[in-house]
Amino acid sequence: MTEMSFHDHAFVNAPPETVYAVLSDHTCWSASGDWEKISLATPGHPEPEGVGSVWDLCLKNHWVVQHLVNLHFPPRVFGYTQVGDEPAKEHQGVVVLTPNGGGTDLDWYMTTSPNTSWADRRDDFRQACARGVRDLIEVATREAELRHTRHRTGVTA
Repeated sequence: MTEMSFHDHAFVNAPPETVYAVLSDHTCWSASGDWEKISLATPGHPEPEGVGSVWDLCLKNHWVVQHLVNLHFPPRVFGYTQVGDEPAKEHQGVVVLTPNGGGTDLDWYMTTSPNTSWADRRDDFRQACARGVRDLIEVATREAELRHTRHRTGVTA
């Protein structure tokens, strides 16, 4: 299968530190459309959500995908790869955060090669990946902006 590449961009009205905290906490990802449950399977060292951490991402169809955090440079670069080769192989996601005024430019890059089980549904796979990245960006943006607003106003709930 041929490698696919994706890139999406958003401006987040929160500093990179806040956006990074949201991205590195995979449990926030469960607010996006396709995930039923997300949990930390193996903590990283020395930071539990850092390099070496493995996350179980359970899709609503009960298919579990594991992500291994392989890039952790707070508050600028976060990256993960998929453990195993279903539904994709050679899967790498990288998020780059760049300060922009009082906010953050978020650029999400993903390269992936669908497994042979997707050979006859390549377009479906491409659309699912693009939608997944867009959903995750929307969730990260919403959560980071909420956390930033709470921090600025002193609200703790």
